[in-house]
Amino acid sequence: MTKVAVRDVPKSAGDLAPLLMELRRAVMSLNATAVSREELKAAGLVVEEDGSLVVPPVGGDLPPPPQPTGLTITVGSGVIFLEWSGNQYPGHAYTEIYRAGTNDFTLASQVGQTQGSLYVDAVGVGSAAYFYWVRFVNVAGRKGPLNDQAGKPAQTALSVAALLDAITEAAENPDAPFTKMAVRAGLFYVANENSSAPMFSVVTAPIMNNGVEVPVGVYMADAWVKNGTITNAKIGNLAVDDAKISELSVSKLKAGSIAVGQWIGSQGYIGGSSGWRINADGTAEFNNVVIRGTVYASAGSFAGSISGATGNFRGQVTGGGFAGYAWPASGQTGFYIGGNGLLLGNANDGRYFQVEAGGNVFAPGFSIVNGNATFNGTINVVGQAGTRRLVITNSQILVFDDANVLRVRLGIW
Repeated sequence: MTKVAVRDVPKSAGDLAPLLMELRRAVMSLNATAVSREELKAAGLVVEEDGSLVVPPVGGDLPPPPQPTGLTITVGSGVIFLEWSGNQYPGHAYTEIYRAGTNDFTLASQVGQTQGSLYVDAVGVGSAAYFYWVRFVNVAGRKGPLNDQAGKPAQTALSVAALLDAITEAAENPDAPFTKMAVRAGLFYVANENSSAPMFSVVTAPIMNNGVEVPVGVYMADAWVKNGTITNAKIGNLAVDDAKISELSVSKLKAGSIAVGQWIGSQGYIGGSSGWRINADGTAEFNNVVIRGTVYASAGSFAGSISGATGNFRGQVTGGGFAGYAWPASGQTGFYIGGNGLLLGNANDGRYFQVEAGGNVFAPGFSIVNGNATFNGTINVVGQAGTRRLVITNSQILVFDDANVLRVRLGIW
């Protein structure tokens, strides 16, 4: 009985394709050899009582996902950034994100999911309060525990425009229940007692000085801000220790390292059609790729032609019913080219051509082994006109004329 070695049940969806390929190659290499139910069970496959074969579900033997840890929230003007850790476990598929208006998970709704450890929830401005929960899901679809029973609170800020409107209304309200101090001037500034250079300036109307127009605004020579909300900003040079950005448009980006939670891709990317994309799980899609080095791959497929210049190829190329250096089942054909030699046709159907790596050649009725040629069968040499022909067998040489009359016979009979 021939035994087939089959790898363990895959721990991720990306391992399923190599498993199926190994099963295909194993079955095709067996030809007509039977496999017992016990051998299939020993290989890790499930055999029902009726003899049917069942592949266990992907990730079915994985432990449940762990509890997410370190959930932190950073609030923007209209978005809420969530970050967590703990998703580096075997079989991780994605993280579910839940949100509720009250601290009650039974009232929460799933607002998104991501393969990475960062999620941006665009809730809009308006100082709304929310509570968040996250949990992991593995490739088998099994859900893990929540990060905590209590939700993580978050609240967005009011828009700067709304706050300025409120300040204006308060300034114009003579019955406002608080003290006010107003300075009515085209230019108000604060300067050092030994210098007239303003450290803080407020321009309430445009100022023209020495051909320079200063627009309305607040100006500071140097500022340290613990917490700020800015609707629009123009910055000449910016150094940031940590930044949470919902959407970023740059003409040129330089980075020492980039960690991708979901994917990066070209603008207007359409799967299978245009553009490019690199996913967080390592899969990618490109239109055309030029690689100036070595490529390592465990499997792959090509839909078009393959061409190469000078160089060495190590491996095997198969076509048709071939999966390796073994004849396919009867009725199939194709080819194999690899380190073991060359196979064409199918020996199981009696039409084949085989060249071993050591130089031996085999075909129906013919072989060259260790430099010695052996022929078994009949050679027919037919002329271009009529039926005249030359027939060579293992014991005779026969010559026939156009009337199919035997004219010459040499040999033993």
